[in-house]
Amino acid sequence: MKYRKIIFSLIFIFFLIFPVAANNILSPGLTKTAPYADIPVQRTPNWGGMDAEFIQAGHNDRIRQNGTIYQIRFAVADASKLTQFIFTIWRKNGTNYDRIATTDNLINNISNGINIIDLATPIEGVQEGDFYGYSIKSSADALYIDTNVTDHRTFYVSDSVTSSTNYNWTHQTNTTYVFVVEPFMDKPYMAFIGDSIISGFPEHLSFLQNEDVTDIQASIENKWSRKVDKSYQNMGFGGDTTGKLNSRFISDVVDLSPEFVLIEGGINDINAYPVIDYTTTLDNWESMIQKASNKKITPVIMLILPDSRATNERSDNISYMNEQLIKLANLYSPSIVVDARCHIGVQRASGPPGNCWDIDRKYTGDGLHYNSIGNERIAQAIKDSFRFVYGKEGLYNLIQPDGTIIYSTSLSDATNISLRMASTTGTANVSLNMPAAGEYANITIYSGTIGLINIDNLSPNQCDLLSSDSMNIETKVAMNGNIRFTKKLPSGTYSIRCNIPPAIIVWNSSRTNGKSLSLSVNVSENVNFSAIADQAITSWDWEYDGIYSVSRTNNDFTASWADPGLKTIRVFAENQNGTSNIITWEVNVTAKSNQTMNNPQDVNGSRGGSVNMSSSEKPGSGGSTLNALISSIVALPIKLKFLIVFFLLTIAIMFGDYVKSK
Repeated sequence: MKYRKIIFSLIFIFFLIFPVAANNILSPGLTKTAPYADIPVQRTPNWGGMDAEFIQAGHNDRIRQNGTIYQIRFAVADASKLTQFIFTIWRKNGTNYDRIATTDNLINNISNGINIIDLATPIEGVQEGDFYGYSIKSSADALYIDTNVTDHRTFYVSDSVTSSTNYNWTHQTNTTYVFVVEPFMDKPYMAFIGDSIISGFPEHLSFLQNEDVTDIQASIENKWSRKVDKSYQNMGFGGDTTGKLNSRFISDVVDLSPEFVLIEGGINDINAYPVIDYTTTLDNWESMIQKASNKKITPVIMLILPDSRATNERSDNISYMNEQLIKLANLYSPSIVVDARCHIGVQRASGPPGNCWDIDRKYTGDGLHYNSIGNERIAQAIKDSFRFVYGKEGLYNLIQPDGTIIYSTSLSDATNISLRMASTTGTANVSLNMPAAGEYANITIYSGTIGLINIDNLSPNQCDLLSSDSMNIETKVAMNGNIRFTKKLPSGTYSIRCNIPPAIIVWNSSRTNGKSLSLSVNVSENVNFSAIADQAITSWDWEYDGIYSVSRTNNDFTASWADPGLKTIRVFAENQNGTSNIITWEVNVTAKSNQTMNNPQDVNGSRGGSVNMSSSEKPGSGGSTLNALISSIVALPIKLKFLIVFFLLTIAIMFGDYVKSK
C-alpha cells in the first residue's frame, strides 16, 4: 500500500510541475500574421508581474492579413505565477479602440516554454491593421521580453479596461517593448515583398515598419485583393535594396508559404551611391526567384518601374535591368512577369520611342512613388498578368483577344497550355478543369470562341481533342514537342487525351513511411520498398546496388544487406505509353555492435547483400513490431515518457494489491 501512495504522489507532483499543453504543434497550412518580431530566447521572467490588460499598439505589431485566427503561439517563462491569460483583438475606431474578440482563459493550456494553442472558437472577421492584446493575472513576473528591442509600442492598464468600446488606450501607461504573441491564419494567396513602392509610401506604410502611416485601401496589395478576392500579406519595407530583400526572403516570404510571391525591387540599387553593380542586383533577384521556386511558390516578377527624376543614362540602365529580369523569368517556369511601366508611365521626348521613362504626373507626387490612383493602375497591371489557373479555380480566367496562358500543376507533362481567341474582338470566358483519369487537360468555354489550343514542351507523340460526348474533333502529332489544335471551338466542355508516359507519384519504404529517399537500416534487416504510378503498369524494374535487377508485375520489393555501407535501390515503371521517371533510395546500412565486419556472398551471388522477393512477406512483424513500439516511445517528449512510466507502474502496483487481497 505504501508504494501505491508513493506512485500517486509522484504522479500528482509531476502534473503540478509539468502541466501538459493541449497542443504544441503548428497546423499545416497556417502562417504567422503578426507582429514583426520573433519570440525571444526565454530568460529570467521580467514582465507581467501584476493583474493587467495590454495592447500591442505599435505599427509593426499590427496584424497583416484578413481572415480567421485558428492558433496562437507565445512563450511563458514561469507559468506557475499565472492564473489567467486571455488573448484579445482590438480595432482602431478613430483615435480610440474597440475590442472585437476575446478568448476564454487559456491558463489550462499553458506551460513553461513555447505554447502553441488551438483556439476552441477561432476568431473570425479579423482585418488587416487590427491589433492584438492580452489580459493576465499573475502573482509575480511570469513572462519575458527582450529589453534590447525598443521599436514597438505597448499600452497597459491595471486589472482590465473599463470599456471594451471606444477605449482610449493612448492615455494609458506605455512602453516601447513587445511581448510577442503570434496569431496564425490560413496562408496568404500571395505575399508582396519589395521596397517603399510595395510598402505603400507615401500614403501607407506596411506593418513591418514602425512609423504610423496608415491608409490600407490606398496600397497596391489591397487594391489588387479587392479586384480578385484573394488574401495577401504586405511585406514591403521602405529603402530596401535587393540585397536586403534577399536577406529577409526566407523569413518574410518562404515561411509564410504563399502560393505566389510578387517581388519588386531594384530601383534603390540603381539609385544607390555608389551604384550597386548589375551582377549583384541580378544575383539577388535570381536568389529570391530560386528560393521561391524551390518551395513551389510561383514568383511574380514586377519589372522595375520608371523614375521621372532619373537621367536618360540611368533610365536606360533601368530598361537594361528589366530585359535581364525577363530573361531570368524564362529560366524559371512557372513564373509571371508584371510589366506596369506603361500603365503609369509616359514617353520621355529625349528617350527612345515608346520608352515610358516618366511617370504620368497624375499618378505621382515626387516622380518616384505612387498615389492611390497610381497604385490602382499598378494593381490592374498585376491582375492582367495573372492568366494562370494554378491547380485550382482560376484567379483570372478571361481570355483576351491576344490570348493568354493557363498553367495547372495537375498536367503531368505540360509546361503550359495557351488558348487564343478565334477573332480579335471581344473576350472568351474559359476555365481549366481538373482532368479526369486518362485526360491530359479538360477545358470549359463559357462564352466566346477559341480558335487555337497550343501545348508546348510535350513528350507524347499524339493527342486527341474530344467533345464532352467523347467525339474526336481533331488529332495532332507533336512536332518538336509542340501540338496545336486549330479547330474553332464554341461554348462547351472539351478534353485532350494523349499517350502520356507513366509517372511514379507515390513511393515509400517500411522504414520511412513517407516520401523520404534517405534511410538508415541495420545489417540483415529487411526493408520493403514500394511505388505507385498514375497509370496501369505492365512491368516494374527494380535495381539493387546497380547489380541485381529484376522486372516484375508487383510494385513492391524487399531487400536486406549483409555488410554495412551506402546502398541504393532504384525503380522505374513501363507500359504501352513508355517509361516512367526513376525513383532512387539511398540506404545507409550500419553494423550492429555485436556483428563482425565481414562481407559474405549471399545466396543469390550478389555482393554484400541479400534480396527477399516475396511480396506477401511484410517487414516489421514479430520482434520488429516490438522494436518499433519501443522506438516510438523513446521518441516521445520527456513529459509523456514520464506519464507512460507512471501509468504502467500504477497499474502494476494496483494489480499486485488486488492479487494480495484475494
